[in-house]
Amino acid sequence: LFEKLVQVCLEERTILADILAKLQLNENNWVEDDTILQNEPCCNWNHIKCEDGKMKEIDLASMGLFGTISPSIGKLTNPEILQLRNTQIGGEIPQEIGALSMLRELVLAHNRIQGTIPNNIGNLTKL
Repeated sequence: LFEKLVQVCLEERTILADILAKLQLNENNWVEDDTILQNEPCCNWNHIKCEDGKMKEIDLASMGLFGTISPSIGKLTNPEILQLRNTQIGGEIPQEIGALSMLRELVLAHNRIQGTIPNNIGNLTKL
């Protein structure tokens, strides 16, 4: 069981590192200073909330982030809440967000996101 949890943590770390590499904070890539790239358990990462050892919430709201949302976001397995409000994130909402089947709250308000909302977001029945 422990090995399985470690493997999930490593997979989530890799995915989150890719997602966060597309985001910037104060002209520096904020991943370098965050717990995600350190040897911290997943549930100790800054801006991540867990329940029963599984990542349930990613809260990057009001952090002054800019950049784009990486398509890698669709590879996350358990998030129920994704908070990206009050940032300067631009670009389009990636189709891959539609793969987050456990998502019950998606907050993208007050950003610079452009384009259409991907149709497959309509498949997220828990939103």
